[in-house]
Amino acid sequence: MKEDVIQATYQGVTDAKKIEERSYRELGDSGIAVSRGGRARLGEDDYPETENFPFLIVPADDGVFRLHMPAAVATAWLTKEERDAIRAEIPADAGPKSDIVKEKVRALNVWSYAITHVARTAEEDLIYLEEVPMPSLEGKDVRRHGNVSVENYRADLYEPYRPPSKGGNKTALHIHKFTIDGEKYSFFGRGRNRFIFQNDTASFDYVVTDEGYRNVLQSSIITKDVKGKIVRRGQRGWKAQLRTAQTRPPASRREMRD
Repeated sequence: MKEDVIQATYQGVTDAKKIEERSYRELGDSGIAVSRGGRARLGEDDYPETENFPFLIVPADDGVFRLHMPAAVATAWLTKEERDAIRAEIPADAGPKSDIVKEKVRALNVWSYAITHVARTAEEDLIYLEEVPMPSLEGKDVRRHGNVSVENYRADLYEPYRPPSKGGNKTALHIHKFTIDGEKYSFFGRGRNRFIFQNDTASFDYVVTDEGYRNVLQSSIITKDVKGKIVRRGQRGWKAQLRTAQTRPPASRREMRD
């Protein structure tokens, strides 16, 4: 078998070219690396799939950032000449599954979404990392905890319950709660996955309301594991629309009337 065989899918993820396909390239001095197929790595930790496509939330010591994955892959794996050629050859409205994009994927062995993003984005606008804007806190009592441990962490479902047969509640909005020195803190987050584990330390901003509640700003949470390394916990981001209807009983409406 040839060592240089290339077997590309339309997304640019191959089996035959495993070593290079699974390798990562650094994005400048950001500490973030990306693969050809749209995966990210911070240090030695692989990030999960992008939850709020095309962005991935990345915590860091100096703030919280969002990574534009298609722009990141295009910057890391395509030269300027290749990006210029894409803009010249591929229409700005071409989709990732279009024949012209598939052909370019086969030629470059790079993620189709990176190619379509380049096709509709000028070189000077190809930005892959930007700081997450914080909500306006003017006039509010904003405080900060640094490198603290939390206790009694729990997450309770906030949206109407949905059974597994209807999609379940893995991405539903939950109220996350914990205590520090007996004081209660809370914030909204997607799913039950904890943002802070028992042996972690965390830094975050929170707002003290007039009623005395301590509302944590989710986007400000920076978590470190027992070795002091920044880790990514929880499902970052927000839901575009909340559930409003309760799950209907497993019987037809006619049966219920009867």
